[in-house]
Amino acid sequence: MALDSQAWTLLRQFTASANKSALHAADWRRFYDFVIAVHREHLEAPGEDVKYELLASFHNEERADRLLTVFERGLELLKRHDEQRGA
Repeated sequence: MALDSQAWTLLRQFTASANKSALHAADWRRFYDFVIAVHREHLEAPGEDVKYELLASFHNEERADRLLTVFERGLELLKRHDEQRGA
């Protein structure tokens, strides 16, 4: 399964403008916007595809893995939040 086109666009917006040496606050906001959109819109964004895009942009497997962890934990947090709200 591949990244949904909307998810891919948001991820590319993040990777295209992110400071590759050290993420800044604006970079994190774009990344969080991507995570929130994937959750809210129920977009297809398999972890392996997200990591592939991150690795292609950052050329650093450790950074890609860390961002993938933030992505996956972020989705878990948002799902738990919805469960507690009764959504």
